[in-house]
Amino acid sequence: MTDIVTAGHCHDGASTASLDARVFIPRDAPLTWNPEDVAGSTWSDGEMPLVSIIMPVHNAAPFLQDAIDSILAQTHKGPMELIVFDDGPSTDHSRAILESNRSVLAARGITLKIVAERTATTLGSSTDSQGTKSYFDDSNLTETSLDSSTDSHQTETILDRSTNGHGDCFRNAYSGHCRENDGGGGSVHCDGCDSLSACGSNGDSSSIRLSSIGGSGGSAETGTALRGAPLLSEGSAERCQPRGCGFGRNRAIEHSRGEYLCFADGDDVMAPGRISRQLALASQSHKLLVGSNFVRTPADATPRLTAWANSLSQVQLYLQQLVETTLIAPTWFCSRQVFKTAGPFDESGPGTPDDLMFFHQHLANGGWLAKVPEPLLTYCFHSASVTGSRGCPWESIWEQRVKHLQAQLLSGPSGPCWSEFTIWNAGKEGRRLYRSLSPSNQAKVIAFCDVDVRKIARGVYMHHESGRAVPVIHWSEARPPLLLCVKRGLTGGGFEEIVESLDMTEGLDYVYFS
Repeated sequence: MTDIVTAGHCHDGASTASLDARVFIPRDAPLTWNPEDVAGSTWSDGEMPLVSIIMPVHNAAPFLQDAIDSILAQTHKGPMELIVFDDGPSTDHSRAILESNRSVLAARGITLKIVAERTATTLGSSTDSQGTKSYFDDSNLTETSLDSSTDSHQTETILDRSTNGHGDCFRNAYSGHCRENDGGGGSVHCDGCDSLSACGSNGDSSSIRLSSIGGSGGSAETGTALRGAPLLSEGSAERCQPRGCGFGRNRAIEHSRGEYLCFADGDDVMAPGRISRQLALASQSHKLLVGSNFVRTPADATPRLTAWANSLSQVQLYLQQLVETTLIAPTWFCSRQVFKTAGPFDESGPGTPDDLMFFHQHLANGGWLAKVPEPLLTYCFHSASVTGSRGCPWESIWEQRVKHLQAQLLSGPSGPCWSEFTIWNAGKEGRRLYRSLSPSNQAKVIAFCDVDVRKIARGVYMHHESGRAVPVIHWSEARPPLLLCVKRGLTGGGFEEIVESLDMTEGLDYVYFS
């Protein structure tokens, strides 16, 4: 069923050019899949595992209904849940759109959970004290609070609408219904339902307690620790700023229950067979991160990236991992075990390539890759896109790529390594790559090669910091291995034709960096 290719390793006395296998490919990784492995789920209805759709959202109202409709249109018949992390939270109508779809999702057998972060200050205090973070599962009216000293999770009921007439309004309290009662005493008046609630400190300046005195069964003793001052008092705390896609994915996954995770964004549209096709493939191994081809909208957005990603073969998913995520993050599907092994996502915030970092960690762990070769996602491009590397500064992406290059290709002796190599590109990008390397890895660069006669005529590249002069030679004189640092699709096919004409093997004699 499979062809197995082992990863190359450096051995004492072995030249780099004599590596007997291609780099980057795990020793046990299958490189082909039978057609029936990706044809669709084969479980009976009672055996199908729960799939959790993980969706971070921030101000996605213009796109969100289409994304939800595509979930409703899935041909997969097994149990599903949609876990949405409302990052910020959203200031548009994203929450209203989600709530309006709750019943139709339920009718389809899909549980909707909306999770959001709130930051609290204590009411009735002369000094506003910043509190801890809490995450609200708005669908079940439960709160998960994180104790910063122990990182322990505790789930509590916020308000039960069956015993509290104020509960319906609590769901929308963050929209400004609740305000401090003019009479003082720490009470809160809700303009939405004309109910009065009492707020009192529990002795911890980082938390407050809310209990209804307008409904039956409420008391200060039975109220829950609520770290969400913006829900209660206008102006008592600043609205949380968006924390980024990595943070949102982590929180959504924490609140999910599925054996399998389907990653999605609120602005992307799934093909009807996505979950069925990817689940069938992911179920082959808990080491698999599964992706798919995709359609870009608008069609002229990132055309070179789209063409490159959709053209990759199963082997190239591994071999071209230095270029980008060879499986685009919104198409990811995997077992929960993959997340446990490679995760969590980096939470440094917007501007961090958290998807690329997760991808690299998965590969560093010996994880497998696979792709459904048909487009299973319409991948939306716009200025507010939230996924990982979209909108991320190129410097951050570059730094992560160089880090992975040095750890996975230039390391040794226990891992795959190159003891010497040539950089193909004597221009700006090739020189930048050289400067980005550690001194020990700079010493492994024996030459730059190029097609540009003007660059070749210079003879050497002088690295002023080290005083090292690196030869610049014609590409025909270069000996492998080569690190190709030339952007494809920009030379009218000339560069690609040269590489194709070489009697060399990708992953053995050369590796793409750009």
